[in-house]
Amino acid sequence: MKRVLLLPWSLPDSQGKQMCAFARQMPRYLSLRLGEAGAADAVFAPFCLESEEGPQLVISGQTQKVEELCEIGEQYEAQYVVGGLLTMGEDEARVGLQVVDVRSGRETIRTVIGSLAECRAFFTVLMQELLAEIEPQGTPQALGCEDLSPHWEANAAFFTALDRMLAAELGEVASPQAMFEDFFAAVERDPAWEEGAEQLIGAALDVGLEDQLSCGVQALERLTAVRPLMHKAWEALGWLYHADGRVQDVIRVMEQARALAPAEFHSHHRLSAAYRQSQRFAEAEMQLRLGLAGDPDNIPLLNELGVVLDEMGRHLESAECFARLVELSPISGAFHANLAVTLQRLGRLAEAEAAFQDGMRALDPHWNVYVNYAELLEEAGRPLDWVQVLFAGIRALNDRPDEQTDLATRLVAGVHKWISGKQCPPEVEQKGRGWLIGLLESLLETLPEHQSSSVVLSELYRLDGRQEQAIQCLERVAERDPDNVYLHIHINTLKAGRE
Repeated sequence: MKRVLLLPWSLPDSQGKQMCAFARQMPRYLSLRLGEAGAADAVFAPFCLESEEGPQLVISGQTQKVEELCEIGEQYEAQYVVGGLLTMGEDEARVGLQVVDVRSGRETIRTVIGSLAECRAFFTVLMQELLAEIEPQGTPQALGCEDLSPHWEANAAFFTALDRMLAAELGEVASPQAMFEDFFAAVERDPAWEEGAEQLIGAALDVGLEDQLSCGVQALERLTAVRPLMHKAWEALGWLYHADGRVQDVIRVMEQARALAPAEFHSHHRLSAAYRQSQRFAEAEMQLRLGLAGDPDNIPLLNELGVVLDEMGRHLESAECFARLVELSPISGAFHANLAVTLQRLGRLAEAEAAFQDGMRALDPHWNVYVNYAELLEEAGRPLDWVQVLFAGIRALNDRPDEQTDLATRLVAGVHKWISGKQCPPEVEQKGRGWLIGLLESLLETLPEHQSSSVVLSELYRLDGRQEQAIQCLERVAERDPDNVYLHIHINTLKAGRE
């Protein structure tokens, strides 16, 4: 399959921002359509070559020189580069396709003129002309543009919305509200255009889940008012309500989506989670089993079912779910932890410990493995193993600083309890104070800024008669926390004792 690079088309003169949007989005659409149809490995690049002022848009007032297009094509490892010159009137459009063979430097110009009233046919001819140049000996492909609206007014607003999205993706300051206004203009000008509404849904989810949740919610609430029978709009709105923690709203809109198209409802996990949060466990289980009927090894559904069954007190069935998850995804430490905790609730402690140990060996470690295993060991009176598990977790979670800190804080709290004379286990007494000092010194090598480790280590140094080290340890903490009055009091007390 030949690699083809499509660039924004040039304009004969300055015709406003909307014309620039068409000059970018029309070739971008062709690249996506050719790629989806498998007709070419098509790529769209919104920029020309780098200049001293940064990337320059290919809207120059004239077609690009062949040498420039060949240079761009080499950067993208393309066999063909396609530029063009766009001229638009009120009723028709003219595109002078500029196709350049990167290897030979051969340039071909193909002019396509089409009626905007027949915009689908116009885009289809553009694709056929482009393919005829790239694959002159190939079998003609019946490529259509049914995903476009048959009404140019709808497509025009649609391309303008997409151009605003592209600008935002490239780092320009863009208003999502203006983008949604363009999308709604497209949908309102062609109320039957499903693909346009689906693009609006995708944009609302992107905006809502990435940075502006309320903006995405408002767009989808408006769409459900405009298209009340579109189940995908209700379902997507449920996703954003879920992200916003609006449990009852999730249930309301997800149930609406399910009622509109029960066979096409795909948010079993989100709806069941909302049911579970509302203590409606029977409905949560029913929804999950409905989803699993069509996809029995769906990992999110199986995991949610295990949680629901566990909260219903049906621990044996819950363990069966989690055991299946471990079979499906043995690299996940979280699934091993869930299985272990459930086995622990069933009183099957040896199996629970084995599951925890499997979780510690998993390629994707999880905080729950170490926390819950440590709790099991603490309850079993095995302090040395407790230390080992927490320390292993601190080392394993080196790319998750918050979870590392949590485990370290638990470990230091246990050490502090022991040196305070509160039921120090015999095994720890036998190891001696030197072992505890070495433990916290090792912990600080891994997490040098963990404050409570330094404070407790200072106390251990003091108990061991190492006043200078105790003071130095606290002074290092004070450098990072200069406003801590109690810390300075402690340091001064130690210095006074030294004197």
